[in-house]
Amino acid sequence: MSWWTRIFGGQPAQQSKREPPQLPSLPRDAAAYAGMLDTAFSAATDAAVRKISAACADLPQKATGLDIGVHVDQDGEGYVNVMLHVNGPDPYVLEKAIAPHREIFKSTHQPPHGLPLFDPHDVNIDVYEAIAAGVERWITALWPQISGPAVPVCVFLADDFSDRPPLLVQGGRGT
Repeated sequence: MSWWTRIFGGQPAQQSKREPPQLPSLPRDAAAYAGMLDTAFSAATDAAVRKISAACADLPQKATGLDIGVHVDQDGEGYVNVMLHVNGPDPYVLEKAIAPHREIFKSTHQPPHGLPLFDPHDVNIDVYEAIAAGVERWITALWPQISGPAVPVCVFLADDFSDRPPLLVQGGRGT
């Protein structure tokens, strides 16, 4: 008689063998990574259009611009968040007005935004440049679905991770 049976009676429960989640594979090259980014961003397009449109509708009169910030992790592992930022006097108050709509994309390593996480030394890709270019393609493609605000709108890569200049998406007055 086993110790389990003596103490608890019966047989111990069998441990279920769950498969670990399938993580996306590492990109072979910059073009493969760009394709992964495009797929992840495309999956988030409808939600992003809703959030950006709602933020534009809630934009305070004092706003002088709307920026789309691309925030990447410092280690270059592939995490990316895309957020809206309002320019103008008293940024705290302006940002508070669009707070429910600020985050338009947040990467994970799970579907639907399944992006690979990797050691940047294991791949020959400029991760920051690839992410910035991917977000610019995505925003440029979805922007015609937005009834834009009457302020300039730019896409920028936060924290000086690239020399890429901000992309002017809209010049103001809803153009």
